[in-house]
Amino acid sequence: MEIKDFLDIVFQKKKLELSKDNWKKIEDCYNYLEELIQSKKTIYGINTGFGALGSEKVPIENLEELQKNLIYHLVTGVGDKFSKIESRGILLARIHCLSLGHSAVSSETLGEMMRLLEIDLIPVIPEQGTVGASGDLTPLAHLALAMMGEGEFYFEDRIVNSEEIQKQKNYKPIKWKGRDALAIVNGTSAMTAIACLNSFYANRIFEISLLHSFLYSEILEAKTSAFSKEFFEVRQHNGFEKVINKFINWIQDSNRFQRENEVLDQKNIQDPYTIRCIPQIYGSIYDIISYHDTIVKTELNSVTDNPIFFPEKKSLVHGGNFYGSPIAFVSDTLKNGLISIASHIERKIARLTDKDLNRGLPAFLSSGRIGLDSGFMGLQVSASSLLAELRGLAIPMSIQTIPTNANNQDIVPMGTIAARKTRDVAEIIFSLLGMEAIVLAQGIELSNMNKGYSKLALEFLGRIRKISKKMNEDRPIYKEIETIAEQYKKYSFEI
Repeated sequence: MEIKDFLDIVFQKKKLELSKDNWKKIEDCYNYLEELIQSKKTIYGINTGFGALGSEKVPIENLEELQKNLIYHLVTGVGDKFSKIESRGILLARIHCLSLGHSAVSSETLGEMMRLLEIDLIPVIPEQGTVGASGDLTPLAHLALAMMGEGEFYFEDRIVNSEEIQKQKNYKPIKWKGRDALAIVNGTSAMTAIACLNSFYANRIFEISLLHSFLYSEILEAKTSAFSKEFFEVRQHNGFEKVINKFINWIQDSNRFQRENEVLDQKNIQDPYTIRCIPQIYGSIYDIISYHDTIVKTELNSVTDNPIFFPEKKSLVHGGNFYGSPIAFVSDTLKNGLISIASHIERKIARLTDKDLNRGLPAFLSSGRIGLDSGFMGLQVSASSLLAELRGLAIPMSIQTIPTNANNQDIVPMGTIAARKTRDVAEIIFSLLGMEAIVLAQGIELSNMNKGYSKLALEFLGRIRKISKKMNEDRPIYKEIETIAEQYKKYSFEI
């Protein structure tokens, strides 16, 4: 499954279908589990306890109760709830993992999970309480609890308990077979789902901020030399080439840039780093996002259970595929890349609103009575505040191991927290982009409009002005910032 396929199913509710070969692999794996049970071999989570109690023997006749108690002792999640979109993604990621045919899940349970996804009846899952070591035990247990008829669901635009769903939707609680409950909770699907969504948000932030950076350069009549292909020839990072090529194409449609052969202002031979280093800043971040997406796609298409079954080999293996380090490490890396974008946004806003640095534009881009009207002075202060808050979120979670589970889990990755914090960073950056969009629109209109702005700039101006009119005198603009941010986050939004 591509990340794009995942996002289409989550956001646009495209139908998930499994092939006949998929279903056969699932059934063959479950049948192999049945063989193992009949052989009376010791199988973790079938006739043993869990975690630090894995050496404790459990009679096979207690198997259904064992699976139920697994869920009961794990549903200790607290804090905010994952949004419906996020919980839908978690359900989808778990379905996909189980459908790969190495988890010995029953076709009945997997089919019921697919039905919930199709009718958009989504379990409610708390965000906090998982260390991501044996996968996302706690959040996935809350998913399983709803399927048991004892949790909560997102039903249309409400959160309702399972009892109400049983009445309204004629929902029949699941009865666990084999190791179904363990198969559901034992994997990295919560952190992976959030990381998939972070891929969308990060790519969207990158594209919008790159466009904003071009408009910023256009307002300040930047020099074209910083966007020469020669820079890539001697420093061949993939992201550099992507950014330089985009700028070369965009610049061709603008008459505001100073070309190589034009006479330069000898006092300003080179532009500030917020312009001159755009290829290096955004090229590096593009490479970080690409790396993140490569790892996340691999994890999405991986089996992250324990044990893992290979029916064709008559083999099962115990190990650590549920350990969330891949998502933990790339989430931390992506998060700090995004915060670097935020730093650039804040500096662009600061320069455009500073009359000593913005090439003759009025102080704080006020087009009213300066002094009586303060323009974007307050907005710039808020942008600084958001950047400070983002820096407070920059501490990596992948190094925050705390031994737990009676030292059975003696080192843990905190991957779900890392993914959540990356999501939180993205959320704040969308607000920063909303601020920057309003500032850029004002900057375009207050500069010399006769000096050929690009079609891209004029289209941007028209789009923003549908939401936020020109600031001719001070007014509250917080709702305008929020509206632009929400537009930018929409899956259907076209840049």
